[in-house]
Amino acid sequence: MITNIHYFRPNTFDEASALLATTNTRNIAIAGATSWAYNVDINAETLIDLGQLGLDQIEQIGEQIHIGAMVSLQMLVETGQTVADNHPLYLLNLAAHDMAAIGLRHRSTIGGAIISADNASPIVTALLALNAEVLLFSPNSKDQRKTVALAGFLDYHPRLLKDGVIVLGLIVPILNMNTVIHYEKVARTPADYPIVCVASVYAIANNVLANVRIAAGGVAAKPVLLSDLCFALASKPPSQLNISLNPALAVLNPPSNWLGSSDYRRAMVGVLIKRSLK
Repeated sequence: MITNIHYFRPNTFDEASALLATTNTRNIAIAGATSWAYNVDINAETLIDLGQLGLDQIEQIGEQIHIGAMVSLQMLVETGQTVADNHPLYLLNLAAHDMAAIGLRHRSTIGGAIISADNASPIVTALLALNAEVLLFSPNSKDQRKTVALAGFLDYHPRLLKDGVIVLGLIVPILNMNTVIHYEKVARTPADYPIVCVASVYAIANNVLANVRIAAGGVAAKPVLLSDLCFALASKPPSQLNISLNPALAVLNPPSNWLGSSDYRRAMVGVLIKRSLK
């Protein structure tokens, strides 16, 4: 049994990376530490606090929004309340609000949210719809900073976050002016965490859809982008949604638990998608 936990707060990425790469101890990086504090199954000997690395900023660089891994969910809520309703931060505001109550949102970070994402994570669902990429510090690469698609990160991050790799943040592309954004959920009450949720981002002109990205949470082990449905809806009017929707829902195999059966979740995702493209 471990009786002592070592704590470090490095000042540079190289120092943090070296600590994480130490092979003779069980090391984890912490941002807000909420996942670690509430998960008794995390067995760590060394905690590496990333709080000194300047990863708590949101900034626009060219046609991209860079969100540091240490940005709190509450910061996303507050920042997203000041932008237009077709701005990526508006969608992240809606999703971050559904992640937790305000007290936890002040401590929880976007980096921790993607690493510890459950099957219905609203913030991950929104980021998939926004075509987000994860920015990594990789000490063993020629170019120490690299990006990976969020979907790939969700599948492989236990392997990616080895050898001192650090999540620096997320990169989200700016959307076109004619973009429409929707976030919908089904929950026990309006204030509860979603049973299922849907984030939709699409452009529409002359009643024709383009650049469609629809992601769903609560229908698989992690939130998923409904790629086949997005492809089927390209260059189609919203009125043709039903033709493409039923085949897309048929291939989903949502989990069943006390919150809802597989059939219920599948049906509710269909309802939410129809709301978002109405």
